[in-house]
Amino acid sequence: TSTVAVASAVVVDLQHLNSVSVDEEKMEVTAGGGVTFRSLAEAVGDADGALPIGTGDTVGVTGYLVNGGISGYFGRRLGMLGQRVIELTFVTADGVIKILSPSSSSDEDSTLFNSVLGAGSALGVVTSVTLKMESGSSFQSGGQVIVPCGTKDSAKRFARLALSFLRDSVLPDESVSMELVVTADFTCISTFIFYDSFKFDPISYVNPIRDAATVGNVPIVVDNVTQWNTWLEAASCLWPIIKEMKGNPLVRMDHSMGTTTYPDDDLLNFIANEWIG
Repeated sequence: TSTVAVASAVVVDLQHLNSVSVDEEKMEVTAGGGVTFRSLAEAVGDADGALPIGTGDTVGVTGYLVNGGISGYFGRRLGMLGQRVIELTFVTADGVIKILSPSSSSDEDSTLFNSVLGAGSALGVVTSVTLKMESGSSFQSGGQVIVPCGTKDSAKRFARLALSFLRDSVLPDESVSMELVVTADFTCISTFIFYDSFKFDPISYVNPIRDAATVGNVPIVVDNVTQWNTWLEAASCLWPIIKEMKGNPLVRMDHSMGTTTYPDDDLLNFIANEWIG
């Protein structure tokens, strides 16, 4: 079942538009409007490519794309998925089929192309999209440090220290990404992605996260920030976890908490105390 904004809305099922083709010479991949991230990621991985995709394997590629395509794991090195679009086939609300690209000749099509990459779900239907892949060598390694804090207060203490490390060390360094997730049982998962320009030792680089666990007197149950050696291993790391998740809703997600400069202590305190709380 689907929930729609108005009673007269139409839900279009694109599951049969599920083809994926790769041009390895051009480093391009074309996906049908019903392709999910599992199919796309496996095709891109087989071609030793990389894309800034999401972590859910059943998420539709085009739905993700036309709503911006922000990638927490890969966006810092590879940008947004919408920035990788070479061409897309788009059906307008009045049934007109358009082939859109960054070089669309008419002002109308150029405006429509840019509008689709962010508000496309309100404008029509994308039936196929061609994306420019990055080389798989853009990914160096990655992995996680998992800390079951057990209580809300312990999670707040650990998260505050982890956020300070993210601000002071990760944000100034464009060769690495860090994502902090706090689960419903107050387990803190710090995920690291090291890109091709990273010049340090990943294991020692994350020592401040280990120190945060020591200070908070909480255990580390997983400590392997080099467990993924390929882009596909990193892209698919959450698939088995998501498959086993149960409940309604499964998870609460908060996006777009941003500042124009590095976050100050007041903002980090707010995130740790109010968001987790």
